[in-house]
Amino acid sequence: MDTPECREHSRLCTLQEPFWARMDALINQMYATPAHTAEGRHAKVMVLLGCILGEEWREHYDETDYPQLMGRRLLIELVGGEPGERLRDQFAGRRS
Repeated sequence: MDTPECREHSRLCTLQEPFWARMDALINQMYATPAHTAEGRHAKVMVLLGCILGEEWREHYDETDYPQLMGRRLLIELVGGEPGERLRDQFAGRRS
C-alpha cells in the first residue's frame, strides 16, 4: 500500500538509519573490548538489555516470563558485586 501513513513511516525509518548504524558501531566497539571489572560487565549487560534484547527482558520481576527472568538472573550473577546488586534492584521495582 502507498498511503500517506505508509510514506510517512518510511520517511521516519529512513531518518533513523544513520543513528541505528552509529549505535551498532558503538556496540560492536564496546563488545570488542574485554570487560575486566564488574563495572565493565555491568555496562555490557545494560547495553544488552537496553539496546539488543527486546522489551520483555526489561520488565519488573513479577511481569517477566520465565526464560527471560532466568537469563537476566544469570547475567546479573555474572556481573557480580555492587554493579550486579544495582541491576537486581533496578528490576525489583514492583516485586512483592
